[in-house]
Amino acid sequence: MMGTGKTAIMKNLNNHEEVAKIFDMVMWIKVSAGESKENLDMSQLQNAIAKRLKVDIAGTSDCDDIADRISNELKGKRYLLLLDDVKADLDIHQMGIPPCENGSKIELTTRESHIRFPRVDRVVKVTYLSPKESFRMFQCRKLPET
Repeated sequence: MMGTGKTAIMKNLNNHEEVAKIFDMVMWIKVSAGESKENLDMSQLQNAIAKRLKVDIAGTSDCDDIADRISNELKGKRYLLLLDDVKADLDIHQMGIPPCENGSKIELTTRESHIRFPRVDRVVKVTYLSPKESFRMFQCRKLPET
């Protein structure tokens, strides 16, 4: 459903200090371009991930080589991959994303009900929040000191 706050939730996860403490790496990737009905192509997605990981892929255009470099960088790390605005099926293995181990997680948002995604543990339908719930979700709260 459009306008329910899916992207806002993803950005919040990406920028949340407590989430950053749980994972070695948090990556937020916008999978589509504007109003396009398609995902970015594989090389664009890999470039976005490689840039976030600070993996040097200069002079490399082979998708398999880039996927290997991404996979090697993520192997053994606890990562949270946030894939926002998925418009079509994705092959995350082809992107270079290794299996989720050590508590790693992949979250995605989509408006499309036909999306097929490997390793889905749970689907959550995001609906509009009431004004009171919206305020509570986004209000600033000081966390208790430890």
